[in-house]
Amino acid sequence: MSASIRAQIQEYVEELAKEDNIDPSINLFEAGLLTSVHVLDLIACLEETFEISISPDDLSVDNFGSIDAMVSYTEVAIQRQAA
Repeated sequence: MSASIRAQIQEYVEELAKEDNIDPSINLFEAGLLTSVHVLDLIACLEETFEISISPDDLSVDNFGSIDAMVSYTEVAIQRQAA
């Protein structure tokens, strides 16, 4: 499932940023690809697509700063939701 999660997040981030082939490890905010406004759309998309709830406490650069971070966070959130 991880490859599917990665592909969906990558696609959505690239759509928001209006960029193709974004390096999944770069900080999207430092690179100027995403803004805080994008985060709201991104959270709504992740919650709907993966049927997870994202706590305001989880909103951090550690969890949402890069595509890699979002994939890791989403995988953990899915496991938490299933438990």
